[in-house]
Amino acid sequence: MLLGPTGSHAHPVMIKDPELRWKGAFPYDVLAPAGVTPASPMSVVRDASFELMHEGEMTPEVRAAWDELRISSRRLIVDFFLYPDESSRAPGQNAGALPAELSHSERSDPRAEA
Repeated sequence: MLLGPTGSHAHPVMIKDPELRWKGAFPYDVLAPAGVTPASPMSVVRDASFELMHEGEMTPEVRAAWDELRISSRRLIVDFFLYPDESSRAPGQNAGALPAELSHSERSDPRAEA
């Protein structure tokens, strides 16, 4: 699954757990050939149906996947099962974040004062 740079903000690539069990094919996998990714705005998802019909690729399986993503509440359920692939970040992008968090938590730990 892709969720790459959008605008001036870079986001990690969003992926699904390879062990995820999904009834039927995973919607983003099915619609990837039409350019639909987790980063796609709803307008792109909705318009993908025109491209798929034009190409003669709107099969029942593709239609079911498209239905899962074109309705916001159903798309949120699909998106819930995605997580950021931290290995897709640029080297050093978050360097120092963990030590800073640990340093802050050590200072605010009430047990440390006792």
